Amino acid sequence: MRKEYMKITRLILPILLLAAGLSACAVPAADSGQSTAAAAPAESAPAQDDARTLTICLGYEPESLYLYAARSQAARDVLQAIYDGPFDEIDGETQPVILQNLPEIAYTQVAAQAGMKVVDTHGQVVSLQAGTRVFPAGCRQADCAVTWDGRSAQQLDQPRATFRLLDGLAWSDGRPLTAADSLYSYQLASDSATPGGKAAVEQTETYRMLDETTLQWTGLPGLVTDTYTDYFWQPLPQHAWGKYNAAELLTADASTRQPLGWGPYVLDEWKAGEYIRLVKNPHYFRAGEGLPKFDTLIFKITDSYGDTNLANLKFDRKPYAQFKFDLGEYQGEVDQNGCDLISGTVDMTDQFDVLHILLEYFSDPAVKVSASPQGRAAWLLFNRREDANGGKALFDNLAMRQAAAACLERGELAETVFHNLVQTPHTFTFDGRGGAQNPNTALAPNPARGNTLLEQSGWQAGEPRTSAGIAGLPDGTPLSIHYLVENDAGSLAAAQQVKASLTECGFQVNIIAAAPQVYWDQEAAQSIFQGNWDLAQVNWIVPTDNPCPLVESVDISKAENQYAGLNFGGLSDARVDELCRQWAETPLAADRQTLIKEMETVLNQDLAIIPLYTCNNLLVSRDDFCAFQSGRLSDLSGIESFNYGTDCLP
Repeated sequence: MRKEYMKITRLILPILLLAAGLSACAVPAADSGQSTAAAAPAESAPAQDDARTLTICLGYEPESLYLYAARSQAARDVLQAIYDGPFDEIDGETQPVILQNLPEIAYTQVAAQAGMKVVDTHGQVVSLQAGTRVFPAGCRQADCAVTWDGRSAQQLDQPRATFRLLDGLAWSDGRPLTAADSLYSYQLASDSATPGGKAAVEQTETYRMLDETTLQWTGLPGLVTDTYTDYFWQPLPQHAWGKYNAAELLTADASTRQPLGWGPYVLDEWKAGEYIRLVKNPHYFRAGEGLPKFDTLIFKITDSYGDTNLANLKFDRKPYAQFKFDLGEYQGEVDQNGCDLISGTVDMTDQFDVLHILLEYFSDPAVKVSASPQGRAAWLLFNRREDANGGKALFDNLAMRQAAAACLERGELAETVFHNLVQTPHTFTFDGRGGAQNPNTALAPNPARGNTLLEQSGWQAGEPRTSAGIAGLPDGTPLSIHYLVENDAGSLAAAQQVKASLTECGFQVNIIAAAPQVYWDQEAAQSIFQGNWDLAQVNWIVPTDNPCPLVESVDISKAENQYAGLNFGGLSDARVDELCRQWAETPLAADRQTLIKEMETVLNQDLAIIPLYTCNNLLVSRDDFCAFQSGRLSDLSGIESFNYGTDCLP
């Protein structure tokens, strides 16, 4: 008889309730006093007595597992088990997985001719005409780009890359994986019926197979890039899918629910709404290394709430009896068939209080917590836009921004509100990390300095402070500010801490708590776009690929552009604008990183943005789960090496 097990859904731990949080780090609400309860059990994957099994909690169900239709993080996580690579990016370094090495790059020079298809300095495919901006041969940066006059002799570089697959690769059905499968994938990507961006396809002149393991890509003249991995198309099984056209592959079960791969696992069963079960791939090219570590991999579909997933996680609850974490009749079920790891698709921020107990109450933590490179940064923005009468904004004054920064106790905020499960950046960076190597000393808490700066700016001591001799302000005007924040529990709790710090320095802080649908509505008076605030707390996904829309003066949100700009605070700095002008014509990733660092230097000097905290996506596991590294596209990029056991206990 087939054995079944359940998932425990929406278990309410008595010490907290779910606090709503859409975009910020949420915090738990107060003790509800409710008793432990769970929904009716749901079927999950049958256990296999002699098989070693890894179970991962997945916050929601993938919409499709077809490579060109899989857009969600859940889909990308599952696909890490089905495919391996073709490249991994760990700690910013690209590593070939199914290729012998990174591609070999070569250039040939071609003469510019009117009407020929080229790539301009902005990466757009255009017909070469007089006035087209291009990188001439040997040029890789904006300072040597030229505007072609339509007559002069001009040589352009045409890039070519050669990709060599590992020998002996096979699909999970045992058929050989060859260069023809990558060419087939390119043809599908080129088809108008296939969704997704077409930039790489459009920038390609030819993509051809040289032999069973070798492909050669040739880009259009003028293209300058150092991300050649974008021009290798991930192999797809032509022998299994060739009977379908591109449109049919969007819905065919063979591609969307049972895709063939070459990775560590093979999809065995997908029970909608319950689980996706995979088994070890006997044809995996790294099987000789003892990989993967498990015979069976189960993605258990729960929901996106942290309490549900902690209820399904395997850990020893007995020492925590006073907190009533026990699961009653479901305890044995979770012990046997619960999750070993909660993926980053789950929002764990409603469980920070519980995680704090499990990590800190005893010397040996009950669980392990790992931080993903992806997450959300909470930034404090100063409104520097002029008012309707042309009056200067309060925080257009650098000394006022410095005073506010000095008054803040960001470390105390991270500890008090989030139990140090968020990062407190030492400096502003667009990736939200803000490491300690080059700290911005202006962000260090120093209320005494903050008070001194306020007094020097003409704000006399009091509760609140009042103006004295400040141009454009009547004496006795209170130092009163409006602070806009989304009304989720996490953002509000952080805002209250900010308010307390600023109040101690003599600010009168009026919090405007806006619902997300108002906060992000360009037409709403209480939206971040309209600027009816002095301070605004914004939660932004990091890392940020293109920072310029957030800081370039042309993107200031104002009536003239229907409040469509993302430069919410009205920053206008010629140095930043020049760096963004260069950014638009900087094709190489390394050079763009240099520009980002220069922008960050300017913004830190100017105190344009205060980084309050960064909330990385958290992965929670049983206490003996072995350490692993997350990749750029998925936290599960190394899933073939995942393991647990006594050797990995803390």
